Amino acid sequence: NRGLRAPTPPLVLLVNPATALAADFLERLAPAFEDPDVGAACGKLLRWDGRTLDSAGQTLGWSRRPVDRGYGTPDRGRYDLAEDVFSPCGAAALYRREALASVAGPGGDVFDPRFFAFYEDLDLAWRLKRAGWRVAYRPEARGRHARGATAGTPGVRRRFQALLHRSPEVRFHVVKNRWLTLLRNETAGGFLLHLPWILARDAVTLALLAGTSPSVLGRLWRARRVFAEAWEGRRLALHRRRDQSI
Repeated sequence: NRGLRAPTPPLVLLVNPATALAADFLERLAPAFEDPDVGAACGKLLRWDGRTLDSAGQTLGWSRRPVDRGYGTPDRGRYDLAEDVFSPCGAAALYRREALASVAGPGGDVFDPRFFAFYEDLDLAWRLKRAGWRVAYRPEARGRHARGATAGTPGVRRRFQALLHRSPEVRFHVVKNRWLTLLRNETAGGFLLHLPWILARDAVTLALLAGTSPSVLGRLWRARRVFAEAWEGRRLALHRRRDQSI
């Protein structure tokens, strides 16, 4: 957030420290912004072996979790088509400065400080979508990402397995930020439509936490004020939008 408040060029590249980009990554990706409706763009990220896909952009799953397209599968050209996606993987994403400014919060923060880490890329993309911006995927822009390296758990393949391999501190932020993302962005209709999948996923997650790290459940309970603040902020934003439409 400090960096984004400083004067920057029209396009802003955010890169995870466990990511290496091809020398022509920006040259290949920047033309996507010739379309004035594109607010963010991403390329094809491979694992460190150069053959396995890590992310070809993200979709939004039925349980409302981010799904990296091609995650953990061989790169056989399935995602070689330039198209729109729901969100870029936060490991390497290029943003239009104007788009970021349009969804910035109080004090000019683009990323919600309550998140700290995890889900912040999905939350930002969802807000950009709600503001009318598109997210472009360009497969010719290539990079490599050591999945899980910044959380200290390289080589994890499955999401629930990934949660179990992470520290209680990381587990807390993953669950907290999932709930914050839903509270901030999901519509009433979307929530009702996807409720069975949301409840099923969270029930499994809470059961895993209860059996492996019950202290995380206590932290989530103590963080309930954060969830109330997110809900209140959403309610106020809804009222402002209604007032502006009158």
